[in-house]
Amino acid sequence: ASLPFTPHLCTPSMLSSPSAGGLIGDPLARAGEECGNAARRLVDTVLSQRSLPKEGWPAVMVERLMFELSSLDSNNHPLMVGAGEREGRVFSQAVQKRSFYLSHGIGRSGDITAEQPKAAGSSILNKLSSRLALSAIKIAGIRNAGDAIALPVATGMALSLSYLAAAKKRPEAKTVVWRRIDQKSCLKAMALIGANVAMVDSREGEVKKGGKGKKGKKTTGEAARRGEEEVEGREGENGEEKQDEEVTEVEGEGAACDMDEMEATIRRVGAEHILCVATTTSCFAPRVPDRVMEVARLCQKYDIPHIVNNAYGLQSDVCCARLQKAIEQGRVDLVVQSTDKNFMVPVGGSIVFEPKRKEARPLNLLSVLAQSYPGRASASPLIDLTMTLLEMGESGYKQLRDERKALFAYLKGKMEEVAAKYGERLLSTPQNDISIAMTLTKVEEPSRVGAFLFHRGVSGARVVTLGVSKTIAGVDLHHFGSHSSLTSSAYLTLAAQFGVEQSATAGLLEV
Repeated sequence: ASLPFTPHLCTPSMLSSPSAGGLIGDPLARAGEECGNAARRLVDTVLSQRSLPKEGWPAVMVERLMFELSSLDSNNHPLMVGAGEREGRVFSQAVQKRSFYLSHGIGRSGDITAEQPKAAGSSILNKLSSRLALSAIKIAGIRNAGDAIALPVATGMALSLSYLAAAKKRPEAKTVVWRRIDQKSCLKAMALIGANVAMVDSREGEVKKGGKGKKGKKTTGEAARRGEEEVEGREGENGEEKQDEEVTEVEGEGAACDMDEMEATIRRVGAEHILCVATTTSCFAPRVPDRVMEVARLCQKYDIPHIVNNAYGLQSDVCCARLQKAIEQGRVDLVVQSTDKNFMVPVGGSIVFEPKRKEARPLNLLSVLAQSYPGRASASPLIDLTMTLLEMGESGYKQLRDERKALFAYLKGKMEEVAAKYGERLLSTPQNDISIAMTLTKVEEPSRVGAFLFHRGVSGARVVTLGVSKTIAGVDLHHFGSHSSLTSSAYLTLAAQFGVEQSATAGLLEV
């Protein structure tokens, strides 16, 4: 879909030589006009290419664009008199300034992506935020992402909307086949739409046989860590590639996806009764990203929608590589990710994308999702996202990704030193390139470690103990927090996320 009609933004007309020359002189007026033209070129480039700028914009330029967009909405028209109940009225000047006077929100009652007749600027913002997010997704390595919607709801609600879209296309199906991840919001997202849950628990230990790969290919070395496949270059007798070989994928001690149990669950429930299969990529160690490539092939085989929770996976090479392969090799319908975790904005937004169309794809769940959203929605999370991505630019985004990878390697090395010092060890989870888990076998009360860290100013570290069971949305979860009923040791997890500086990590490990 194209962006709505856009008047020339950031126009420098007030500084044109004939009108301004009498005040400041023609040479200075021309210099000011050129500054305005340069700003307009930046805007024109982003609106035409609909992708992240190569270099991030100065903050003043980003703010200028927001004010220009708000000037296109009817509530900011100096001669407009609003006679309806939805006229973008805001009492507080402080609130108006915080939202850059963009008070109409986004979408209409029939579609969250629809344009608003009273709000050209807000409509542009709505479209542009999704295009910039899609650009970032492709830069992250998911090249086959097709279309995206930036939603003003956090990840859990975005998952609910995604499941609801699948339910509308499969009204007789009532069950979600769910790969266990111990996050309450995941189960609540399914409970909200009244779905039944068939859980596929994790298996532990080293998983070496990962199903069938493409012809003449197998996974080894660095490719195994990234979830990719390397071409062997072997040929058959007639110069053709040999038939499928088993893919080797080392998942270490991670709480891994049991593919035999996954297929057995699909058969037990019955494909016609399954609303979708729900998998997860980004996760806390020792859980590892689900084998979404193989799940995608199963979903294609049984004709079942596949919805992926990629909450903070855009910053992970492993998660993005696996998603790219899953889209290439099988069926993926929707992928959901958080804006705050992936792009460092305030909590409250998410991005849902669908792959580029395949001829055999029967559903268009992204469009169904957009048309399922009730009423208009807040523009605030989209303002945050658009401003951040413009100021970040492609170079800034790539730099963040590189810095995070270096931080992960640093954190892992330091955690190995800490573990050795106290007679512990790191759990082997080579497929998880965000989170690290260290055993707590020598600690009498492991839960006190978490309290100790928190009271010394360390947030985000998680201590998981054994024997805790919880029932959420009717699903029993033994050893809750560990993502597996087979967990045998308490452990501590730390993560290397966007925005964390190495100096801060060094201070954390000295605590």
